[in-house]
Amino acid sequence: MPVRLTRTVRITVNPLSSRENAVGSARHNTFASWPAPKGIATWYEFDVVLEGEPDRETGYLMGIDVVDRVVRERTLPLLEQAFDDGNRMPAPALLFLIAAGLEEGLGSMFRQLAWRITPRHQITWSSTQKEASSDARETMSTNTERHVLIRDRFEFSASHRLHCPDQSDEWNRETFGKCNNPNGHGHNYELEVAVDCPVDANGLPALPIEQLECIVEEHVISKLDHRHLNDDCPEFANLNPSVENITVTCHGMLQEAISRAGARLATTTVWETGKTSCTYPVSGA
Repeated sequence: MPVRLTRTVRITVNPLSSRENAVGSARHNTFASWPAPKGIATWYEFDVVLEGEPDRETGYLMGIDVVDRVVRERTLPLLEQAFDDGNRMPAPALLFLIAAGLEEGLGSMFRQLAWRITPRHQITWSSTQKEASSDARETMSTNTERHVLIRDRFEFSASHRLHCPDQSDEWNRETFGKCNNPNGHGHNYELEVAVDCPVDANGLPALPIEQLECIVEEHVISKLDHRHLNDDCPEFANLNPSVENITVTCHGMLQEAISRAGARLATTTVWETGKTSCTYPVSGA
């Protein structure tokens, strides 16, 4: 029966002055990153997704040591070259090149590559976005429209009261407990938007991250941050501001503006606490 295996590989790109044949050097703490940072360095995380039938004898889909080795051998030189060239290559273009190398190294089980450029910014390549071509590297340079999934995360603070005015006070207290406090209560919310974004032949996304952040700031953060959602926000005048309703509402507030910018809002996720989050729609990404 097919399974999905995800392996996270952490990589440090060291400056030219401290680079010492990193691919062949000893590995000590790959949990943190490898190569190890030498002075000021740049750190990245890659999530590699494989799908297929596990080997009947070993139970392995692929040994994680193999995944780690292939990812580092194929990725680190491209990252180093990008920095040597002055970091002028757009991130999606570099992502496509890395994915092409991993297709060659990992084979047909390779399905998806997510690159965390920072802890809160991520772009994702998926095998469903490939063009028909026998040469992966040639594919990456075609003029056929390509897409990446861009994830960006934000925060806002707001207070709310969970209360259904058509129900009795007793019913509301039993249903919502402390969240029905008449004076409300607050949360430090986190918001993540996932945007399906076309990328041109030069690797430039139709909606760069900085423009996406302006859209989210204008249409969501400026309207909800440091507000009492029930009293200050017309979006919740007649809508109970549960995390479910907040998520769907944020999605609606962003959808048109992101579409006008040339991309598609795939999903919106809101964390009410570190343990509670909601995503809408469930099949958008």
